[in-house]
Amino acid sequence: MANVLIVHDEISTSTKLLEMFNDKKCKYTVIGVVGSGKRTLKLLEYRGTEKVICEIDYSVMSGLELVDCFNKYFSESQTTNGVLHLAFSQTEERIEEVKAFITKNYMDPNLSLGSVASYFHLSPSYLSDRFSKIVGMNLSKYLLNVRISNARVLLSNTSKFVSEISKETGYTNPTYFSTIFKREVGMTPSGYRNYKHITSSLG
Repeated sequence: MANVLIVHDEISTSTKLLEMFNDKKCKYTVIGVVGSGKRTLKLLEYRGTEKVICEIDYSVMSGLELVDCFNKYFSESQTTNGVLHLAFSQTEERIEEVKAFITKNYMDPNLSLGSVASYFHLSPSYLSDRFSKIVGMNLSKYLLNVRISNARVLLSNTSKFVSEISKETGYTNPTYFSTIFKREVGMTPSGYRNYKHITSSLG
């Protein structure tokens, strides 16, 4: 039977994993449960550990950073593909949660990489790196696209003032909003509204 070390900072999750591995049909033996990546490093000398199941979004040390540390102590063959696969799978799920959070809160003028990272208990640098690699653009660009996309909808389908739309899409300064909108769309908010009304009437 292979030995497993569970690394997770949520007691409920650790308990569920422990129950799963304690199943008589399970081919793994849990040799310990720890709550942080740093504490896990203290067990690196325990050569009987064959698999590590870990959370990936610790603010101090992520699961992927922990994998890197394991690679420094063990040969690559001893750091199983299961660890890496689990880490990346969890990362993709968390990034989807981040995207949903941005979609729900884009109108908040204080929303930024830093505030999003803080909400999800991630370091900004780690979130930025993971988000860029999985989504294909950095988080700030993604937030900008969401805001501009919603501004387009409001300009096309409502008669609200540009200043109102600016506020509803996360910009406290209408002039700055207009500058950003023109840079991204190629025309001013008012110009875009007129364009959409004309094309709509022609259609």
